[in-house]
Amino acid sequence: MSDRGRRRRALLPSAGALLVVLLAGCGSDSGSAGPAEQATDPSPSSSTSTSTSTSTSPSGSGLPECDAVWVAGQDLPRGYAGCVQDGRVEDPERRRCEFGQTIVEHAGRFYAVPGNVVNETESLAQSPEYRRALRSCQG
Repeated sequence: MSDRGRRRRALLPSAGALLVVLLAGCGSDSGSAGPAEQATDPSPSSSTSTSTSTSTSPSGSGLPECDAVWVAGQDLPRGYAGCVQDGRVEDPERRRCEFGQTIVEHAGRFYAVPGNVVNETESLAQSPEYRRALRSCQG
């Protein structure tokens, strides 16, 4: 294996850790961070994502309501498969990362790596924090 290949392999875990740190550190752009946004657990393995507010939708899909899943400061479930908004199933909008993770977006203002904290901004298109996380993710 070449030196370049070894360096690249060595950087992949570091890039993954950087993304988790970036996403965990990003909060709401509203300027007022509540206790849920301030208290983040840096250990990804200790996050069990047992959401107490996930209500199942009446659509029969078995998916939770989007308002129950996409809450700033709360963890996005690891197995997130979508949600229901206004009676319609919303499929996950995923951005594939260079090192195997994904960033999931919702409603143009929420983003998270499954199993990690949900971040909310006024607009993903306008958010410098989101752009940094995406650059870190995609290399």
